[in-house]
Amino acid sequence: MQPNIWTLKSSCLDPIITEATNYEENSTETIPSKLKVKIEDKTIFVNIEDIEYIESHDGKVIIMIEQETFVNDSILSNAENTLKAHGFYRCHRSYVVNQHNVREIINWSKITYSIVLDNFNQDKIPLSRTNYTQSQDLLVKL
Repeated sequence: MQPNIWTLKSSCLDPIITEATNYEENSTETIPSKLKVKIEDKTIFVNIEDIEYIESHDGKVIIMIEQETFVNDSILSNAENTLKAHGFYRCHRSYVVNQHNVREIINWSKITYSIVLDNFNQDKIPLSRTNYTQSQDLLVKL
């Protein structure tokens, strides 16, 4: 089945701020729980935890959510900065993944690795060898 592909206009990673309690510090702080995504003449609101990964391809940012694909004329570092607090990690120069969806790391060879996501397609995302150890450390701490 081919995923739906949408083109996003202007800024796709606008956080929607909600109140959340930080139990560790017993304080209330605001954190984004959704992203405002502009698609042609519509604006949709995406739950951040539903995002599986974000890819940079041909100068565009591709947001993967289940079987849907959203395309935006943005840069990956903006997405990385917006989503870092939600457990997203830049595993490769072209990919930011939701660590909560990582199923396993595969060693293809001595210097080639992939992250397998725990989704319907079990997508395989490249993992740079420089981020291999750091990725494992981050996943253990989740």
